Amino acid sequence: MPDQTALNRFASEKKLAPRRYNEQYKLQPDTVIQHFTTSFRFWPIFHTQTVKPWQVDQVHDVLKLHEYDDILTEYLDTKDNLVKDKD
Repeated sequence: MPDQTALNRFASEKKLAPRRYNEQYKLQPDTVIQHFTTSFRFWPIFHTQTVKPWQVDQVHDVLKLHEYDDILTEYLDTKDNLVKDKD
């Protein structure tokens, strides 16, 4: 990504953290933070797939992730309450 490229280019020092602190593929038993990123799919046709954490239905349907349901439920409740308070 362009922003990361700029940071990498101008950083005078970098420390790479273990993958478990920025898992970008499949949730592992030792994952601390999972990054929701654009992924590339090659079957049946080549396409990109982007799912953001706040797209709860897509997190479930596309990524098949339910490990974050407690957090997602809290997010949806908070979001609904904010909308109600706004009205």
